[in-house]
Amino acid sequence: MSALAAPARAKDKWINLTTKNFNIISNADETPSRRLALKLEQFHFVFSTLFNLPLQRPIPTTVIVFKHDASFKPYKPLYNGKPGNLAGYFQPGEDQNLIALDISANQEHPMSVIFHEYTHLLTSLTPRQWPIWLKEGLAELYSTFEVDDNKATLGAVISRHVLLLRDKTMIPLQSLLAVHHDSPLYNERDKQGIFYAESWAFCHYMMFADKSVRRPQLAEFASLINRGVADEAAFNQAFKITPAEMEKQIRSYVNRSSYTANIYTLTSTEGEKDIAVRSISDGEAQSYLGDLLARTNRLDEAEGILKQAAAAEPDLARPHEGLGLVAMRRNNYPEAQEQFKQAATRGSKNHLAHYYYAQSLQKQLGRDITPEVAKTIGEELRTSIKLMPGFAYSHAMLGFLALETGQNLKEGAESLATAVRLEPQNKRFLLNLAQLQVRMQDYNAAKKTIEPIMAGDDPALKTSAESILRMIDYAGRGYQIRQEPSQTQVTSDNNETDSKPPTNNTAPKLVRKPAMNIEGAQSMRGVLVSIECKANKWTLVVNTKDDLLKFTVSDKDQLQFYEDGSRVEGIECGTINRIAVIYFKPPTGTAKTAGEAVAVEFTQ
Repeated sequence: MSALAAPARAKDKWINLTTKNFNIISNADETPSRRLALKLEQFHFVFSTLFNLPLQRPIPTTVIVFKHDASFKPYKPLYNGKPGNLAGYFQPGEDQNLIALDISANQEHPMSVIFHEYTHLLTSLTPRQWPIWLKEGLAELYSTFEVDDNKATLGAVISRHVLLLRDKTMIPLQSLLAVHHDSPLYNERDKQGIFYAESWAFCHYMMFADKSVRRPQLAEFASLINRGVADEAAFNQAFKITPAEMEKQIRSYVNRSSYTANIYTLTSTEGEKDIAVRSISDGEAQSYLGDLLARTNRLDEAEGILKQAAAAEPDLARPHEGLGLVAMRRNNYPEAQEQFKQAATRGSKNHLAHYYYAQSLQKQLGRDITPEVAKTIGEELRTSIKLMPGFAYSHAMLGFLALETGQNLKEGAESLATAVRLEPQNKRFLLNLAQLQVRMQDYNAAKKTIEPIMAGDDPALKTSAESILRMIDYAGRGYQIRQEPSQTQVTSDNNETDSKPPTNNTAPKLVRKPAMNIEGAQSMRGVLVSIECKANKWTLVVNTKDDLLKFTVSDKDQLQFYEDGSRVEGIECGTINRIAVIYFKPPTGTAKTAGEAVAVEFTQ
């Protein structure tokens, strides 16, 4: 184990403070630790109140507090193999958000990085994604937050931004408003500074200029975005001014000799009565520190600390939870399963232990999940949800399990709907929910579910959503694909077939047997919806009666297309929407597709 982590064995006194929104582990004295907890809760309260966001997050943020730089240094992120020169950092994650900081730091605005990133965490709770300029501008503005008892100061000037804006040509406001995640202005280092500075200036002007007369307009703009109004329309409706006119006002504002900062008087010291404090053992503290190292990919050091903690306190569950996470990071799923089992036998009440145990089973087996294993996965996920109802990913995985197995579809749809409510900006949850709704033949609900995806700017998700829309359109025209039972049939829920006779409003069923016999290949009847092409690789998207499946193509030049026994030429990427038999080799290992396509036979 690296010498960097050696101080972790020092027998510091560690305490655990819990508040409405934070789980704080600290080796500092209780009084400064309590003051920090109050400052974090007050920050959360002020921001959430101004923008009408939830006053309590579904999952607490974990904060590791170090009493001085010497104790913090072994756990700082490494740059070129050495600890970075920083007072704190924010480590976001799908399952847990971590803050680590030196409570003794005396630099100007030592919490600026923490407050900036935590602002992003709060804006991730909004129903729709806010524009990049608004998210980054507010994050910079709130980075200077200060609080003293019940007096909160917001809007202190960031001098480097003012100097940069006065020294360099500002971005035209119309260009700033159009910036997205892939824009050079957002990603190129030589332009990042001016983008952040101007976004800060725009938000500072809207929040504080002219006695904050425009602040209600900014809140209205955010509200319109949350309701799904397009950015340009929301801008015009909320600000009642053109971008060109707004730009003139911001330029004038930047050149002012002074700026306003607001002081808010809170009716009470927010969160003061909600803090619970307890002492924790050295082993539990080391488990948190090992987890912190694991989440910054220092896996060997994390493993060493966690093993020491497990040896020192054999009955403690938390070290095994951390070792399970290390194994997951290494894709060692059998080891992860064993560690999470060990945590469970020691009475773990951590929702992540059960979530990751379920995930390790699923990742190890891929699509080859047996009914018995599916039952275990479902039980673990339900336990995780019971322990932490606000953790979206347990709900989402339970829904995905229903999609994979074809069992408990109603429960799966309800679980995915809950995941969407908890993480409204996660469009993959929406996509899985739409797929499940299609499988349940609730086509109107599926269309409504994917509306935010189609309105977004993620091309991969939009392509998947378009495939779902094509499938819904096909079903709406009365076409239904009937699969014949056979030993080679691939299904995802059961082997039952529709024995009802065809009616006048349905298309002819696929009842003819495959015309070809390809050695080593199985066959699947359905609609070849499209051929997706990426990096010169093909993927066939096939709509069956019950599912939307994908088949890989190892060599597109060798894939043969037939119709009535004759070769068909000229098939290209894009939409196909033709009834076909797909001949394929079954998936192996942990493959996530339905198999490898070797031929396609178009039929009626």
